[in-house]
Amino acid sequence: MSALSPSGPVLWFKSTGPEQQLIYSFNGSHFPRVTPVENTTVDQTDYSIRISDVLPEDAGTYYCVKLRIGHPDMEFFSGPGTIVYVNGATRVFHVQQAEISQTALTGESITLSCSVPETLPDGPVLWFKGTGPDRKLIYNFKQGHFPRVNEIGDTTRPGNTDFSIRIHEISLADAGTYYCVKFIKGKPIKEYQSGQGTQVFVTGEYVSYTPCPLVYEITSAVMSSFHSIIAICEILSKIQHTFDLFNSVSKLCIRYFTGRKN
Repeated sequence: MSALSPSGPVLWFKSTGPEQQLIYSFNGSHFPRVTPVENTTVDQTDYSIRISDVLPEDAGTYYCVKLRIGHPDMEFFSGPGTIVYVNGATRVFHVQQAEISQTALTGESITLSCSVPETLPDGPVLWFKGTGPDRKLIYNFKQGHFPRVNEIGDTTRPGNTDFSIRIHEISLADAGTYYCVKFIKGKPIKEYQSGQGTQVFVTGEYVSYTPCPLVYEITSAVMSSFHSIIAICEILSKIQHTFDLFNSVSKLCIRYFTGRKN
């Protein structure tokens, strides 16, 4: 971790919210089947982990989270999440999202596919970004105003199974994992099943003519090899392309964001 980053630990979690499960801490504790890819160093930026002897229940979304020291420690920022699929996992997704991931340029539109069988119980279908209590509602097919989002299928047609949406004018803030979720009708409605999620990566350029702040980035990816998976996490903090103007009275800061790194 760079000296410019605030003091605090880095943790790996599976899922978010009440179901959040601690997967690994770099404080020296013992986590069976999980090891760091790189040895801990003073200026560490690579917080990737390796999970060995993968099991079906290891399928899910993993988050690399930076905390700020406090009483208690508070979350400073989190990666967008890395979705892990395991061959042989027994869970059946009735709610189908065709794309595992998509990449878009800023300003473009993307289509997120979702198919829900009409044989499922009565109830609405909603789109969310993220999971847990802090997930963000992206689209409701029944009510609400969503300026940049429109539905693809005709959800008023009897027997409709297409609950795909299109998001326009994509920005860097739209990066994340999107879930198509089926609910059961009731008071209140109850979640029946979520799709497996579609991870959206956004690439582009953003120019700011304000004093240059620190830029914090978490990149994440997943690789698999035989019976192990490696969840990659790199945390960078830097000031990029800063030029002093007018005798250092003001600064022009140009920041380039290039999205996912290979």
